[in-house]
Amino acid sequence: MSFFQENKIKKITHPQAKFFIQQFLKDREINYQFFKRVSEEKMDFRMVDTPQRKSDTPRESLAHQIYNARFSG
Repeated sequence: MSFFQENKIKKITHPQAKFFIQQFLKDREINYQFFKRVSEEKMDFRMVDTPQRKSDTPRESLAHQIYNARFSG
């Protein structure tokens, strides 16, 4: 988290709001670091792909996160 972000967070006084923004920024940084390392040709790779079970691709996972962030709450 950058100095600028930490300074902004210090101004938040509501404990639940402060916790939310800290967690949001932490998760955002983790996602940024992960997706920065996934090459375009790996964005549609499934680690598990059987008739009984399928895993999300990185692209599907990112789309799911964006959808939930926009339409939940």
